[in-house]
Amino acid sequence: MCRTDLPNRQALEHELDQRWEDTLNTREPLLLLSIDIDDFHSYNAVHGLKGGDLCIQSVADVLNIISITHGTFVARFSGANFILTMAGVSASQAEQLAESVRQGVSDLQIPRDRFEEEGVVTVSIGGLLKVPVPSDRPSDFIAKAEKALYEAKSAGKNQVVFY
Repeated sequence: MCRTDLPNRQALEHELDQRWEDTLNTREPLLLLSIDIDDFHSYNAVHGLKGGDLCIQSVADVLNIISITHGTFVARFSGANFILTMAGVSASQAEQLAESVRQGVSDLQIPRDRFEEEGVVTVSIGGLLKVPVPSDRPSDFIAKAEKALYEAKSAGKNQVVFY
């Protein structure tokens, strides 16, 4: 597995638990973005594991820059999937942040194939922005963001869908 210098899933779960408690107390909305590299398995098939690792590292670099710039927490969730979280943002800020991620990856201009005939690497993003209530669980938020991600992919990829 490639090294991205991003926190892992376990660190995400710890951070999400902390933010969860904070937002339950402050009644602020919590943003969760599930970000997945589109058609990554086919990219890996064309470019090999080293090429796939470089692609993941490049996407992670974009997410790391956005995280530092906007004060978010981002982690590698699994394979080519990342989770970004932030508390206290408005719906318009959440949409702008998600679009910054989508556009930032597209701007890398990583060719999908070796002959640049199939376009560039893109990401699909599923988002959830909600004020947590005591009956919610952090895993519910992740599941809903993942469901929104699935809808973004089903709608043609390289899109953002919010719940």
